[in-house]
Amino acid sequence: DLAYEEIKEYHALHAYVEEHYQEGKTNYLFVDEVQMCPKFELAINSLYSKGKYDIYVTGSNAFLLSADLATLFTGRYIEIHVFPFSFQEYCQYYDDISDKDKLFDEYAIKGGLAGSYAYRTEKDRTNYIKEVYETIVTRDLEQKYTLPDTLVLQRLSEFLMDNISNLTSPNKVSQLLTANETPTNHVTVGKYIKYLCNAFVFYDIKRYDIRGKKYLESSEKFYLCDSGIRYAILGSRNIDYGRVYENVVCIELLRRGYDVYVGKLYQKEIDFVAQRGSEKIYIQVSDDISGQETFEREYSPLLRIRDAYPKMIIARTRHPKYSYEGIEIHGPRLDMDTDFKVWVGITSALFDYAPDDDGIITLPFSEFADRCGYPRKRLSKAFRKSIDDSLTRIQQTVVKFRFPAAKGHLNNINVNLLAYSSLNTELDVIEIQPQKQLSELYYVDY
Repeated sequence: DLAYEEIKEYHALHAYVEEHYQEGKTNYLFVDEVQMCPKFELAINSLYSKGKYDIYVTGSNAFLLSADLATLFTGRYIEIHVFPFSFQEYCQYYDDISDKDKLFDEYAIKGGLAGSYAYRTEKDRTNYIKEVYETIVTRDLEQKYTLPDTLVLQRLSEFLMDNISNLTSPNKVSQLLTANETPTNHVTVGKYIKYLCNAFVFYDIKRYDIRGKKYLESSEKFYLCDSGIRYAILGSRNIDYGRVYENVVCIELLRRGYDVYVGKLYQKEIDFVAQRGSEKIYIQVSDDISGQETFEREYSPLLRIRDAYPKMIIARTRHPKYSYEGIEIHGPRLDMDTDFKVWVGITSALFDYAPDDDGIITLPFSEFADRCGYPRKRLSKAFRKSIDDSLTRIQQTVVKFRFPAAKGHLNNINVNLLAYSSLNTELDVIEIQPQKQLSELYYVDY
């Protein structure tokens, strides 16, 4: 607002605040974009020394670095890290939508930069995020560090976005950038990575040797401050949802005040070791652990950790939470309104229909809806989609069995509730392939 243009000068800022002081009340002072007032620290320190104000200062990440604050306000400040919206806050913002799975799918792409939510089209939303990102990378950092050009910085940032959760070193990155016609060296790359992390565009997560109980300096992983930036800048190119979810979990742990490390145990790796005071948690993150091979890859490193701290796998496979060898497995629960009815329809159909040569039963959608207990008048396109989504959730839900083996041991089987299920929209039929191991379960449930 031009009406306040004059208080960009630090004497004028000081005088303005003093003129508006109200005796007998708690006086809060909020100064945003404080870097636009040269020598602002002189005004802020003077006001602070009076003991009359509760002062909050915000500004560009690149200009309000921790090292700078320590110099400007020696010992007289508390740094508050403000993160983009969490998934919980995203759900609160869109409180008119009850489908948490749908909201999470959106959140993984849109991210938590709440200013972008005001835009109705994806193009406008991504343009807003791009502008925020480019303001930090190409303007603030260039001005802060007097960079000769920002091409290397931009290419480096894009490389880190495209390699979320990969072990990274300045030497390796400089070689790759140079090979892709962006000449640079490991010294410049290391320096620029530090700039990006200082500005909270990325967070560097160091490795921790769980067995040796020491930190490793050779390589680090870098996680983006918000997954929406990755999509806005790189689009869907090479998008790996497992890495996107890993990024979401990392930022959430930091938001909750944990110190976060990448765990190394012999040749195995644990995605996150999260510590907060005496609390410690080992976490694996995966997009899908439905396959036995993937499940074993995720849990085997956790089983090798010999201490008693909690261990968990966070997966996006819509499993109910359960425990495997003391490891908690987390995933969204089934929708017991829709999914229970659909399960009734499935068991009913499996009881009455014989499978074809491929082990699949097929029945008209309208008949399946009847078996689920839905009236014919509800057979809309939206209703069909809700049934198809429910079939997917049920198919991806894993059940666990133990059975006796030799010498008193127990064998474990983890199997999906269905081998295959789908709504064939062209033929308007439901296709279901049962799991052979679960034949008794289907008939008991029916």
